[in-house]
Amino acid sequence: NMLRAMVDVIHPLCDALTALNNTLIRQELLRGFVTLFAGIYDSGTMSMTYVSAGHEPVLVYHAATNRVEELQPTGSVLGIDVGCVFYDERVTLEPNDILLLYTDGISEAGIDRHTMLGLQGLADILLRNADAPSVPELVKQIIADVDSYAGSALRDDSCIVVAKVFPDLSLLSSLAQYAA
Repeated sequence: NMLRAMVDVIHPLCDALTALNNTLIRQELLRGFVTLFAGIYDSGTMSMTYVSAGHEPVLVYHAATNRVEELQPTGSVLGIDVGCVFYDERVTLEPNDILLLYTDGISEAGIDRHTMLGLQGLADILLRNADAPSVPELVKQIIADVDSYAGSALRDDSCIVVAKVFPDLSLLSSLAQYAA
């Protein structure tokens, strides 16, 4: 709710994240730190402005090119340093493009700590399943493939959010969460 309030009254997005970070620290609202990805999709320009505060790289499947792009962090984690600077980035999202956000329990899935799925493994899973008939089916298939890779032994909290741009340029998302 704090993020929503900051984004509503402070522009651009990077300044809203800076204000949120400073409030979290000054008011001692965190016992540690938190990663965060915030994005605002504009169907008129077919672009999303985003800030990634130390979050795992977000994956974007571009349907027109059948390629996966990594959206790297644009600032530090929240809750560490007052005055930390965040930067806005922008990515084009066209019809049938897919956005995949995930926690480290997904990218670090594996039968042991020496054979983790990793970013490339997750990108390969996204490429293999991008033509799923619906967003909920895509979510189920990604989770099933990650779980299979890990030998049905996900050890960490695991969460994914998938969003897809439809031909009418609307954005639909679906969430799956598993607690280890």
